[in-house]
Parts: sequence; structure tokens; C-alpha cells
Amino acid sequence: MRLPLFALAATALMLAAPGAWSATAPAASPATLPSLITPLLVPAKGLGTVGDWAALDKVKAVTWGPGPTMQDKPSPDGNYFIRPGRGMIDGRPLDVLATGARSGVFSVYIRDPGTTASADATSADFKKAGYAVSLARCPVNPQAAGAKRWLKVTAPGKAPAFLQVGPLASGGAGYVLYLADEQLAPLTGKDAGLYTDNCVAR
Repeated sequence: MRLPLFALAATALMLAAPGAWSATAPAASPATLPSLITPLLVPAKGLGTVGDWAALDKVKAVTWGPGPTMQDKPSPDGNYFIRPGRGMIDGRPLDVLATGARSGVFSVYIRDPGTTASADATSADFKKAGYAVSLARCPVNPQAAGAKRWLKVTAPGKAPAFLQVGPLASGGAGYVLYLADEQLAPLTGKDAGLYTDNCVAR
């Protein structure tokens, strides 16, 4: 089950993982977040993941560490296998964490400590890159501090994916890319009164 938790927990998981990995020379910087995410998306006729874990090595925007590694505790989206990486956007380093099962990757967490989370700006960036974008889940109170938003993003030739956007408690922006979900997981009891899937008028 996909749990609607956020990227900060995944970052903690990454740092706590046995044999913590770090890179001093991340891959060449992509210009925008969409240019990092596009290679991760599943082909329109895919099987619901990016395929074999080794396929991540073809994503040149990220320098990947070893993996997948099985963890004792699940990641925030309920998966036990992880592979950490480092990327860059506009010269800013990113923490990246792919999670999934033995069969492949289901989600990708991205932590960008050098920017402010903005679903509107993120949506505009993806539209500029040729994506179709719609707001799939939003806060009941749009002014709520720390509120997250979920975008449905679709690139030509790729299956739709969901991108969670929101601020991190430690500062910066956090993103969760859900690759294998045809629809968002139901809200937990804690979040049911805070978020809604009826975002047409918001």
C-alpha cells in the first residue's frame, strides 16, 4: 500500500541505510526537474515500473549508488528495496532514492534543499517541457503551512505518473514520484480531513 508520507522520511531512511553511499561527482546537471524525471517514467505500454533495477543506470541525470538493497523497515511508500543516488538541478545537489520490490522500481524520492516547494511553479515547468499536468490532490485549506499537493503528470509516450510536491521540515523542497499507481492511494485517517481529491475549484 502506498502511504502518503513525504520525502523527508525517505531521506532519513537513506541516511540510516547500512553502507551509506555518497558521491562527490554527481552526473551532469539537468536544466529542470522534468529533465531528471522524464527518463524515470514508464513507457505507455510498460508493466508498471521502470523495469529492472539496472535500468536506473541509463538515467544519466543521476549518479546511482549500489543497490537495490533490502531494508529491515519499509520506505514511506511501503517498499523494502532501495537504491540511493545523487543528481543536480541548476547546479544544486539533490538526494535521490528509488524504492520498490525485487521486480523493479515503484517510486522515486527527490530532496532539493536549495529551493522552495511550489506546486504552481512545478506544474508550469512540466507544462513547458511538453507534459500534460493536472492537480490530483490538494489541501482543504490552501493556506495551510507545510501543505502538499499531488500532480498527475503525463509525457508523450509515457504512462501517467503522480508527483507529490511540498516543503520539507528541514527546509527546501521534496518530491515523490509514484510510477506504478494508476490512482492515488486513499487518504489515511490523519490526512482525510486535511486533503481532498476534489481540486477543480482550488
